[in-house]
Amino acid sequence: MSRPGKPLSGFAGPLRVGPHPDTNLDSWARRANPAGRESFPDDVPVLANRTATKTTGILPISPFRPNSFLPRAGNDIISCNSGTGMHESMTHRERTRVPMTAARPAVTVGRIPDRVVQESPAAGPNSPGYVEEVFAMLYLGSLSESDPLHGYLCHDILPQLGREGHRPRFEVYRFNASNNVYLYADGNSDLRVVGKFFTASGRNGSRHERMRREFANLNMMRDLGFNSYPHYVVRPLGCNAAINNVLVEEYCFGMSLGDAILSAIRHRNRDLLFGKLTALAYFLASFHNRTAGSPGIDFASECRYFRRIVDRLQRRGYLGHQDANDLERMVNRWRSMTCVWEDRRVLVHGDATPANFLFGDGLWVIALDLERVKVSDRAFDLGRVAGEIKHFFMQYQGDKYAAEPFIGHFLWEYACHFPDREAAFASVTARLPFYIALTELRVAANPWIEDGHRRALLEEACLTLQ
Repeated sequence: MSRPGKPLSGFAGPLRVGPHPDTNLDSWARRANPAGRESFPDDVPVLANRTATKTTGILPISPFRPNSFLPRAGNDIISCNSGTGMHESMTHRERTRVPMTAARPAVTVGRIPDRVVQESPAAGPNSPGYVEEVFAMLYLGSLSESDPLHGYLCHDILPQLGREGHRPRFEVYRFNASNNVYLYADGNSDLRVVGKFFTASGRNGSRHERMRREFANLNMMRDLGFNSYPHYVVRPLGCNAAINNVLVEEYCFGMSLGDAILSAIRHRNRDLLFGKLTALAYFLASFHNRTAGSPGIDFASECRYFRRIVDRLQRRGYLGHQDANDLERMVNRWRSMTCVWEDRRVLVHGDATPANFLFGDGLWVIALDLERVKVSDRAFDLGRVAGEIKHFFMQYQGDKYAAEPFIGHFLWEYACHFPDREAAFASVTARLPFYIALTELRVAANPWIEDGHRRALLEEACLTLQ
């Protein structure tokens, strides 16, 4: 078996899940609960023409009754700002809800925030398919036909969807997960598209560069095969710099990773989360292995990113000077380790947060928001997922150790896609603590995090790095 830190190579093919090993594995694996794993045949077919079923949609056309889950327009309709496609502050607020049943267990609307609303007359927390979810969007009004965005959607976007000549009446909803992402739903049909506006420039480039980069990244990954079951990247339909740098995408729906985590915490629906983490591990292994390059990680770049997060914490008054110095010493110790430099460079998602992955039946995974795709260490994505899982369990259950079986399961399932599973597992877990700590610091820097939880995250990041 190769030692930790050696480059990973090869791809083991479709998912092969064996019994959980008893020896020679990190404590994560020893604690990982094998429950929830499914056995799949050696040949998992890729169906190019597979259509959406039950819990996932890969088309901009919803298979459900038109507007069945959208709020009705009220008296306080807010008009669009003409010529921008953007919308003023909302005065009419409605929360959209869909009753769930065991037969249709996990249908969600767009990108959902990490809050929950129980709404299930036919299924309760103990029902087989129950998931507690939120369906929250802000209704903003109708898109004026005089708005350039309306013309762009009608003349450039709808023909791609087989709707040339269609006269839509777009109702506009803002996803709560972002101030700059909107759903445009035709009130006359089941047509829906998503508009993402790039309104700020910064370290990651100008607004136009960010728009073009995400458009290119989405097309690149779809060209690499992420355009059918089981791995799917949302389809970009167009981008227009003249209309507030808007990127138009198809509308996809499914259960978010955040929903699955909360279901495991609040309703002990552990098998659901184990299953979704198996699917996500398969997706990320494919994402990384299809883009693997030569050996040699630029770990210095990740250290610079780490320092930017520490600086952000200091500027916002969340971290003292001495604590920042302690973190710097720990980062320098990680720089001296050979394992963080030796793996192959891959393309990483770059923002592998629970809101950016939607799940459907079986191994269905839909990835959103590829703006931050970059060349890095595969552990960057794995550490982001593991750190977010730990954050959820710390925040909602108050027990960081309760996350470990799920983190171990996720890493072990990821490692099964390499010729030597144990060597892959050892290689990844040797450097994973750095990226988990980086995620914990990144979450702690958010101003909406409660002070007590922020302190817990900062303390845990320091412990993880040691």
